[in-house]
Amino acid sequence: MNRNDLKELIIQAIRDSGGSATIAEVGKYIWEKREKELRKSGEFFYKWQYELRWASNVLVREKRLRKGPPRGMWHA
Repeated sequence: MNRNDLKELIIQAIRDSGGSATIAEVGKYIWEKREKELRKSGEFFYKWQYELRWASNVLVREKRLRKGPPRGMWHA
């Protein structure tokens, strides 16, 4: 698991939620689907939620993700 893997998981989580989701919903989705991989990812395990935010910013720059409105909502 790495930063780039999170980009696709974010999009998948949002699409599976009907096109919009909060960061908490995305994080929960990823944890439920990939907990074993995250636990085995070494140092990445301790910073994956930070990396989730990094990946979301990259997706915004790539125009694959839009944040808000409302505040805290992500749209794919």
